[in-house]
Amino acid sequence: MNNNITTDNISSPFDSIRHFEDEQEFWYARELMPILGYVKWERFGAKQSKQVSVISKAIISCNIAGNVSSDHFIHLPHLGKTQRLNSRNLEN
Repeated sequence: MNNNITTDNISSPFDSIRHFEDEQEFWYARELMPILGYVKWERFGAKQSKQVSVISKAIISCNIAGNVSSDHFIHLPHLGKTQRLNSRNLEN
């Protein structure tokens, strides 16, 4: 009996938004948000929200697991669609 599991034919929605740079893979929070079922950025990652964001919870979990969160989470400003008009940066 062969218990080997292969993932060659399995596609994931995460694969479609995966990015690579300098042989490192990464995902943007704003692209992960709808895949994880979130509609509003305020509930997912915005610091303006009164509730703890999903990203903040993930960073806390990363630290509790003994990892260095700065190795896994990098703050990048997101250039909004209106940036050319009003130079507004959004958090990503």
